[in-house]
Amino acid sequence: MTKVEINAGACGMVTTVRAAKQGARQVSLEISSDCPAVAELAADLTELGFDELLRHRFAQGPLAELAGRTLKHAACPVISGVLKAAEVELGLNVPRPATITFVEED
Repeated sequence: MTKVEINAGACGMVTTVRAAKQGARQVSLEISSDCPAVAELAADLTELGFDELLRHRFAQGPLAELAGRTLKHAACPVISGVLKAAEVELGLNVPRPATITFVEED
C-alpha cells in the first residue's frame, strides 16, 4: 500500500490518500480529508486504473471532470497527490516528495 499526506497550504486542510494495488492495472483509493470538497470527491473517487493515469493529458479525462465538479480551487494540490500515490502503487513512479516552495527575493 502507498500512503501520502497532502497539506494543501493556506487553507490548512490535510488529506490522506491510501492506494492499494488491485491487479496489475488498478488501484483502490481510500481518501480522508478535513476539506468538505475533498471529502465529496473521495465519495466518488474510490479507484483509478492505468488508463486514467497514463492515457489522458493534463486536466482532461474523468478524474479532471470529477475534480472540476467538486474542488473549489484550481490550485488545490490534492489531485496531484492522488495521482502520485496511484502511480507509485502501480510501479509507474518512485516515492519521492514533491514540493512547492515559496522563495522571497529582495
